[in-house]
Amino acid sequence: VEGYTLSGQPERIRSHIAGNKKCHVTPCPGPIQAENESESTFQTRLSQFEVARTRCSEKQTQKQERKEKNVELNLLASGTDPRIHTKRQRQASFGETAIYSSTRQDEADIALARAFYSAGISHNVLNNKHVKEALQKVALVGPVYKPLTHNRVNGDLPAPNDMIVNEKVRVKKRIEQRRAVASQCGGTFVSDGATSMNKSPIINGLFVMPGCVEFLEARDFSGKVKDKEAQADFICESILALPDPKACVQVLTDNAVRGAWPLVEARLPWVVCGPCVPHCLDLELEDIGKLPFFCDTISRACKVRKFIRVHQHVLAAYKEIADTMLMQPGATRFCTVYIGMRSLLRNRDATVATFGKSSVVDAVQRAKHQRASPDSPTLETLFYESKDI
Repeated sequence: VEGYTLSGQPERIRSHIAGNKKCHVTPCPGPIQAENESESTFQTRLSQFEVARTRCSEKQTQKQERKEKNVELNLLASGTDPRIHTKRQRQASFGETAIYSSTRQDEADIALARAFYSAGISHNVLNNKHVKEALQKVALVGPVYKPLTHNRVNGDLPAPNDMIVNEKVRVKKRIEQRRAVASQCGGTFVSDGATSMNKSPIINGLFVMPGCVEFLEARDFSGKVKDKEAQADFICESILALPDPKACVQVLTDNAVRGAWPLVEARLPWVVCGPCVPHCLDLELEDIGKLPFFCDTISRACKVRKFIRVHQHVLAAYKEIADTMLMQPGATRFCTVYIGMRSLLRNRDATVATFGKSSVVDAVQRAKHQRASPDSPTLETLFYESKDI
């Protein structure tokens, strides 16, 4: 500029011209104007220059960020980044997910399914919420995840690495928290009989709290009489062994222990005894099934179901027609007869069609003379009974 000598970095020169003291330079002593330009026009151009410079700097910053993000994603996909665990956690916190192809997803599903059936694990385990949570956490760790060892899971390592000990500590803390809640709102003691693996009669005792169930004791009653006094002693001793016995305000048992209720309520006045609702409902359904009308229907339904499941030719013909198999629940389940009748009713059309097949008729006729009992149901009787169900 005429009359002045300027030197230094461009930032210092611009500050000198604009009169800005932030760069520790002496402001220009007089207005610096270009030829045929006013001071306002010069300031406008100077502000436009600053805006353009800011935009250029922002674009360069965004470009650099995109480049770094692409490099990071490539490292995550290849599994070579030693900080992959921290990065995946940060991505999950912001709702971002790693980029995996459908091929990798299929390979992971196949490997998991192979692990389940080769180890004899039921696929119903996948419905367990803890299994789902574990698989999600393994996916967050990514390729650097190291599978668990038998020693670590089995509790053979020192305390800091012993998963069994750590899990016991966690469960103990949770139970203590739930006990504090039960002391305010109350809990329920539940007992029921069972048979152990070595055929010993035992009685289990559990303490049900809000959001938690604590197993207290399984007492062996081998060689003892399980009368009302013995039942009352077991219930009272289990409740009094709690840190806060008055946190238990209710006792639920089956009706077989009904005689022990007055004894328990006399020893523990703050406790109320009552029956188990599922047991009561099951007994009511059994009583309903003893009525003549229901008894006849149940008897005919059981004959049809038994005939199909026992005879191989009839069962094979039924499987060709029906989509689902006739249910035959275990003897220990509630509403066993009614569950079987509902299954037979749902497959009524398939059952009727089975008895109408020529292959079934021929097979039954061939085996007709080999019946062990003359009271065995005939094919015609079962056919009409299956239509009447």
